[in-house]
Amino acid sequence: MKLLNLRYLIYSFLVISVMAAVALLAAIPATSRALPNAGGSSSGTPPAYALLPMIRYDASPTPAPTPVDPPFGAAAALYITPYEHILASTFNTGSFHLKNTSRGSQRLVELRIDLATAVFRNMVFDPFGAAGDTVAKDITVDAQSGMVFKSRKYESPHDGGFDVVVLRFDSFDRGDEFLFSVDIDPTSITGANVPGPNDTGSVGGLELVGATITATFNDGTVLPCQVSRRLRAGYS
Repeated sequence: MKLLNLRYLIYSFLVISVMAAVALLAAIPATSRALPNAGGSSSGTPPAYALLPMIRYDASPTPAPTPVDPPFGAAAALYITPYEHILASTFNTGSFHLKNTSRGSQRLVELRIDLATAVFRNMVFDPFGAAGDTVAKDITVDAQSGMVFKSRKYESPHDGGFDVVVLRFDSFDRGDEFLFSVDIDPTSITGANVPGPNDTGSVGGLELVGATITATFNDGTVLPCQVSRRLRAGYS
């Protein structure tokens, strides 16, 4: 009986030794470098950092094509009282800055500004002093480069002023610029002294947000848009 118990004891010791050896071998990496534990995390390491990215050693895939510019097309930019403070006025020199930004040879032939859709209602062009405060100013060319200003036409009469002005140009090529100014007032201050109660007669790009701008080009392209806020550049 003692011999049998001793034999069981020896067998148990051998089994435990073999299991310990297997566990020890399993813990040794196959190469000289330790591999990251991709299935768990060490103590104190957030789970989000425990999952390491897979590193590929085969040939890198072909990179995506470099984005290219869209096909040449007509485009223009109109800035209203750019880089000015909140009390800026379209009456001031160069308050409107128009540029032909087309990618091709399209010429800008007409610009239409409609104030009827502006978020501040009853804003009108006041070229003759019949609307708004006692000061008036018609479309005034402040600077131009490479192009020719042909004419202006007011449309949609509104309480002594106009909702719409249409400007027409000649030879307004890509890169050409046109700076102009004009008086715009709210009809609610008609007859008031300048600049109106609480500077309400000082109308800048802020008050014209939502106004509809339509640019027409010599290739027949017509681009409508609305005035909106642009970071660091005022309103366009």
